[in-house]
Amino acid sequence: MKILDLCFYFVLCVVACISFFIFNSNKELYFSIPTFNTLQPKTYEIYENDKWSISNSNIKSIDIERIDDTRYLISYVGINNNEQKLYGILFYPNKYSTLTHDGKWQNIVNNSKTKSIEHLLFAKTSFSNSTKQPIYSFNTPLFKRDDSMIYLLFNANIYSDKNYSRMYIFSVPVSDMIEYLENKESNYKFIFSLHNKPYLSFVANMNAFLSHKPIIALGQTDSDLTHNNFILPFYINLNNNSSLFGIFDSKFNIQETIKTDNTYLSKPLIIPIYNDYKNQGVDDNSMETSHTCMAFYRSMQEHNDSKLYYQSCKIGNGTLSFNDLNISKNIKVGTSLNAATTGSHIILVYTSKNDSVLNLAAWNGEDFIKIKELDRHTKGKITASSIASYGDHTYIVYNKEMQDKINVITINQAYIDSLMTNEN
Repeated sequence: MKILDLCFYFVLCVVACISFFIFNSNKELYFSIPTFNTLQPKTYEIYENDKWSISNSNIKSIDIERIDDTRYLISYVGINNNEQKLYGILFYPNKYSTLTHDGKWQNIVNNSKTKSIEHLLFAKTSFSNSTKQPIYSFNTPLFKRDDSMIYLLFNANIYSDKNYSRMYIFSVPVSDMIEYLENKESNYKFIFSLHNKPYLSFVANMNAFLSHKPIIALGQTDSDLTHNNFILPFYINLNNNSSLFGIFDSKFNIQETIKTDNTYLSKPLIIPIYNDYKNQGVDDNSMETSHTCMAFYRSMQEHNDSKLYYQSCKIGNGTLSFNDLNISKNIKVGTSLNAATTGSHIILVYTSKNDSVLNLAAWNGEDFIKIKELDRHTKGKITASSIASYGDHTYIVYNKEMQDKINVITINQAYIDSLMTNEN
């Protein structure tokens, strides 16, 4: 027995050493973010609210992800006849930002704002056929584009008990996704391949839940090759909720799991902070890259609206470090919270008042302040919302309970500037 124990601990030490050296092959991790001082002068404000009819009025979640400058993928989970399915639409905005080859931003305006038809992207039967594993349901599907690939991340419930969930990652080439969604016929075809099935927790990955989509950090190896890493926020639902951040390599293999001290907080969210914010209470000395980020949380102990918790963070030496936790004096959030940077602003889109109101808030250098009520549902809740920002433009998508419509709000930095001026 002692010999077996010694062999076990020897193998464990070898694996730990190998993992240590593999992870530390990254000299550094950082965010590659273009500065915004090259934006064209903002002479006009943009606020547009569009509504699209869809084939489903029972929406459970929604997501938006940038495919390229002129295309955004809007996806949502709908339930028809007790069957859960993931649908996708390509959105072509008529106002967007593009980054030129010489590193300058340009704002484009045209007269055409269109969308593709709805296409079925994913169903439980597709999952079972691909993995040979039946599932009861899936939750929190999130898309993330990285170079030429699009990744689909979600939790799959193996049993009816939602506390037993596993994370799966599927992938598809960007070109295949565009070709499929731009087809004018809605014939279903499963275009994804199983990419990875990462293990996020020490409890056989059965209690780790996706919170928000990952952000990309660049890593420099000893051979001076730059590759992408992912920082994924998630939480573990045991006796107490625990917020964690997983650092993954370019193939979504877990490299490190970072547990915060915020055991009573859940649904973590993290965003990189741009260099323009160094004079707004968030310091970063780099002019070409950023090592600064901000994390957000809500309390699961507060049943309705929760206080907004946030803390600045830094990425360095291949890991994350966090500063003191702050509580907003101005903002209380419901079950939906999204954050992004647009132009020179850090913004939040969140629900409140039992999820019946959708709000817009911004960082004023000391705290977040509400600057606009975006919408209100007088007969129910805002069931889902998501946000995507690039350059000077931000796109907010959301759905109202028992309505077969998707709402798309387009705003720009000049509009936020105006709202902030009115608040001051």
